[in-house]
Amino acid sequence: MIAPNFMAFPLEPLLAGLRAAFVPTARQKNVRFVVASSPLTVYSDPALLERVMANSFSNALRYTDKGGVIVACRPAGRDVRLEVWDSGIGIPAAHQEADRPRSHAHAGLEPPAVAPSGASRRRRLMHFPRPPDHQGRKP
Repeated sequence: MIAPNFMAFPLEPLLAGLRAAFVPTARQKNVRFVVASSPLTVYSDPALLERVMANSFSNALRYTDKGGVIVACRPAGRDVRLEVWDSGIGIPAAHQEADRPRSHAHAGLEPPAVAPSGASRRRRLMHFPRPPDHQGRKP
């Protein structure tokens, strides 16, 4: 079992590393890949959060053959919400509940919500907490 190493850290260095890691795949597939910069700080395990985010990015690119993938981290009350939008094949209605990501509590994440927004577009949402000293503050 992996013991999480929780700490407060800025998201941008993590996003920059993932951006650099996945741009070559997007270029090879000739799809657009945008990871918005973020000034937000979160409270999680950086290594575990990176693994969860890399998996989401990888899946979005794997199932997107035209169009693109857009990633953004936004404030969501006391949390930060990771959004991954793609123009991939989508999730058949019969499998949408089964595709719902499992809890990422091991990475300091709350169970994500998934809300498909059309037959060819999928949205993955993950919420993770801000550091205790940021709780309740406006960004």
